[in-house]
Amino acid sequence: MKILLSGLLMLVSGSLIAQAAAEPLILEEFYGQKISPNGKYIYSDTGQGEVLIYNLETNEWNAFYGTALGNGNSLINDGTGVGTSGGRGAIIKGSETLTPSAFSRYPYSNIHGVTYDCTRITGVVGNPYSGGSTDENNQMYLPFVADIDADGNCNDLTLLPYPDKDFFGLTPQYCSATWISRDGKTILGQLIDYSGMFLQPIVYREDEAGEWSYSLPTQSIFNPEHIEIPPYPGEFDYSREPDPLDYMSDEQREEYLEDYDWWTTEGRFDQDLYPEPTNYMTEENAEEYSELFNAYVDYINEYNSQISDYLNARDAIFVTSISFEQAAIAMNTEGTIAALTSKKAVRSGYGPGEKYDTCILDLTDDSISFIDTKYDNIFAEQVLKDGIILGSTPTAAYVASYVYVPGSADYIPVEDYIAAHNPEAASWMQDNLVHELYVDNGVEPYMDNDVNPYDVGTSMEMLSGLGAASEDFSVFAGSVTAYMYHETLYYLTYVFTDLETSSIKRVSIDDNDAVKVMPDGVIDIAGEVADLSIFDLSGRKVLSMPRAEGQVSTGLTRGIYVVSYFDVNGQQVSQKIKF
Repeated sequence: MKILLSGLLMLVSGSLIAQAAAEPLILEEFYGQKISPNGKYIYSDTGQGEVLIYNLETNEWNAFYGTALGNGNSLINDGTGVGTSGGRGAIIKGSETLTPSAFSRYPYSNIHGVTYDCTRITGVVGNPYSGGSTDENNQMYLPFVADIDADGNCNDLTLLPYPDKDFFGLTPQYCSATWISRDGKTILGQLIDYSGMFLQPIVYREDEAGEWSYSLPTQSIFNPEHIEIPPYPGEFDYSREPDPLDYMSDEQREEYLEDYDWWTTEGRFDQDLYPEPTNYMTEENAEEYSELFNAYVDYINEYNSQISDYLNARDAIFVTSISFEQAAIAMNTEGTIAALTSKKAVRSGYGPGEKYDTCILDLTDDSISFIDTKYDNIFAEQVLKDGIILGSTPTAAYVASYVYVPGSADYIPVEDYIAAHNPEAASWMQDNLVHELYVDNGVEPYMDNDVNPYDVGTSMEMLSGLGAASEDFSVFAGSVTAYMYHETLYYLTYVFTDLETSSIKRVSIDDNDAVKVMPDGVIDIAGEVADLSIFDLSGRKVLSMPRAEGQVSTGLTRGIYVVSYFDVNGQQVSQKIKF
């Protein structure tokens, strides 16, 4: 289903947020993007060169101007953040912004990841030999790792090893280093090819002797059709074009430029009136110029043929191979599991496009697998404890979060995962975050001439926002565009700070429970209950009924489930059942 980004309608009007049984913390004009592993701190980038780090326990915050946090695990348990300030790698500690002295030797630096104990950092520095861009011999940026002292300083850094050629045989634009493991010995980054359009993951590892190496774990799925890549002819050499003015005397040059100026103004670029440069040269100079110009034309034709062959092969590989989205990668703190946002070229009645999926990388052996998801375009955001993956949709307005539990068949919406652990929190989300959106009718252009593909209907959608969570998911934040809630706000972040300890009954063995377990997947309901939902332990909703009473056949197999419902007194109850 394709969501049109215009025409968002408010479902909840009046007050900023509707009241519900489980009240999250509401942060106005705050767009939370990262949460520290212990869930104590949350970070927001205003998009205007200002970083806010908010203490969820004390409700205190610090603002840092001209600063941005890095793309990896850049916020740790004591509220320290790492990133860049004024184009230099920076450590944000307390109310101070510290710049390690080692970065003074580089034209640019950015810290993307930091270990739990703030003793090792990783990121990129500008290549002092590249002139600020990639050429045939130098990458634009270089990946590094560095040990820092208690004052946040380091006098030197280690440049990580990297391939000198990308998968197409050219100098990579650069190799990044983004996420670093708890022990500082595993680093996840990306190799960005010469064109900047094809990305693959790169993993750096430190051995017992302190030596670093790298691996390219997805190289095996590159170019699955084994398309031959012709040699790259290099950048076009414009200096080979001869300048006709060099073959004229001062008088000839003055006459030619005067006639040329007339041709461009009065002559209106009439080709029959074009002042041919060789007519303003001596016979000898005209012959020499013509010879060089004809050689230049031959060079153009040969270059165009070679670059066309190369680009056709490269583009064919782009279509048949899987690439990865820039910076949309994540790694758990142990450095054992990574989630990568893969993308593949697709075509539909709407024209060419890209499909995004999640690739799971097992860093213990560099094996890869993919989540076969039914949801559109989920970007990997975090890998949490036990390998749980938190992802979100990437669009600016229609943002929703999803959770993948290892061993599951697919992602599930974050509200379903939360409901299995804290139904009150999920109820608040249902009351406040569901909106009526305009959607298309699902007909692709030119596929059905009898149906207008731009006719739209409406659909109720959960806009849970860009998600961020603590390592154990006890703290979850969703950031949304606040204009859907309130006309004077732009951003809003809601934060559940205690998902593991609900005020309702999470596990009940009371004989008075309304739901009893019977053989063969049947539950026996005493009286009548409303909004009955059953979840498996991954948080996936497996049964939902608006009202239920008596014996209900669930069709569920053996296992442990969580059932949530409202009893006859209007009290929301959650209990664990086992078939």
